[in-house]
Amino acid sequence: MSGNDVLIVRMDALGDFVLWLNAARAIRLKYRDRRVVLWCDESVCELARHVELFDEVIGVRPRRFRTELRYRAKMIRRLRAHRFGTVLHPVHSREGDFADGESLVHAARSAEKISFRVEQRTRGWRGVMSDRWYTHLLPTSQSELMELRRNADFVRGLGVSDFMADVPKLSSNPARLDDYFVLFPGAGLAHRRWPISNFIEIARRMHDHFELRGVICGGPSERGIGESLRDALPEILENRAGQTSLTDYVALLAGARLVVTNDTSAAHIACATGTPSIVIVGGGEPGRFYPYQIEVPERRQVPLAVRQPMACDGCNWNCIYSIRADEPFPCVAAVTVEQVWNQIISRFEPREAATVSEAR
Repeated sequence: MSGNDVLIVRMDALGDFVLWLNAARAIRLKYRDRRVVLWCDESVCELARHVELFDEVIGVRPRRFRTELRYRAKMIRRLRAHRFGTVLHPVHSREGDFADGESLVHAARSAEKISFRVEQRTRGWRGVMSDRWYTHLLPTSQSELMELRRNADFVRGLGVSDFMADVPKLSSNPARLDDYFVLFPGAGLAHRRWPISNFIEIARRMHDHFELRGVICGGPSERGIGESLRDALPEILENRAGQTSLTDYVALLAGARLVVTNDTSAAHIACATGTPSIVIVGGGEPGRFYPYQIEVPERRQVPLAVRQPMACDGCNWNCIYSIRADEPFPCVAAVTVEQVWNQIISRFEPREAATVSEAR
């Protein structure tokens, strides 16, 4: 590995990674004459290799990196064994501490390290210290900006002045199944899961109205949720949560007529493969991920977010209400079956399918 190689550190989850792919292609093009190495969360490695944008992909297990000193030291030694010409940390919400991405950037040997300025809400003494680890901190348009626009700011900050924000794109062979829809009832945080009873009602209506069967998707941790949902409608639903590889999961979304999901990677992957999706969204970070904001003159299906505005929107998921561990946030629970169903109907009507707007 030569001292002119480019290191990219992206330790975020699958959904954020998918949203970044359009910008990643532009970065790959900018450094087309140099070797590009990606260090990322191990959970996205399969997809990162599938897109063929990086010369090498190295996965890190975040939980072990934070809690096991021996594993952490091993990964840092592996990183420091090479010298890079440039290190990119293309994320706006940097940790501002010594975990994950910041630690990897700090450990990397390079004369040039580039990221965004740390958001004011995360700035403390640790944030100020981590800023010193970079040679260039790129400005961005404003504090509240949709992620696709933010990614575009980073690419333009690297000197690609004509780059414009666009939806991510993933190539995939659709799953070979008869007409079906996909349900994704899980979420990284239990409080962001729409009630299972609502998904059951949506599945029943999809079958009765469109004569479609459903496939339940999710990761290993969502297998139990998938079983509960399947058991309610065994004649309609098939549970594949926790039973597919990442590429098979992408193929299932690519082949579906429609995806109905919580605020997870499923909506972003569906968009990247050209599949219509309805996503139930809370009010923790309004505007950051939905509605999509693109800068190219192109009409494509993007996720249609269904949400119920509340006075406490913008809480950054620091909910002001007292709720049990297994309860959804009030802003998620407030979204009704009828709201979601009305948007599903619009997606199946040809005249409406061409027009993308956020549900209110």
